[in-house]
Amino acid sequence: MENVEIKPDGELLKKFVLELAAKLQNNKIHIDEFQGTATVQGIKGGKIFSFFIEQRDFTDISTTNTEDKFTRKSDRKKEIKRLYQIGLKQTEIARKLNISQSLVSKLLNDEY
Repeated sequence: MENVEIKPDGELLKKFVLELAAKLQNNKIHIDEFQGTATVQGIKGGKIFSFFIEQRDFTDISTTNTEDKFTRKSDRKKEIKRLYQIGLKQTEIARKLNISQSLVSKLLNDEY
C-alpha cells in the first residue's frame, strides 16, 4: 500500500490570517495554501509588524512575529538589494526579513 500524505485544508489557515490582519492597519497578506504558510504585515501602534504563519496539521498553527526594524521603505529596499548582491535568493531574503517573496521581487524590480 502506498503512503499518501494528507494535507490540511486551508480554511483554518485563512480564518487565522484574516483574524490577525483585522487587528492591523495597512495590512498586506500572502497565503500559500499549497505550502500551508502565510505572511501578514501591518501597522499597530505606529510600529510595523510581520508575521509568518504555518499550518502544520489540521489543528496546529504556529506564528512567528517580528517587529520590522525598517521604519522607511527605502531602508528595506537597501537591505534587500544588499542581500541580493551578496548572493541570497529571493526566497532566502524573504525568509530572513520575514516578508513575502513577492514583495522582495517587487522591490528588486523597482530598483532595476
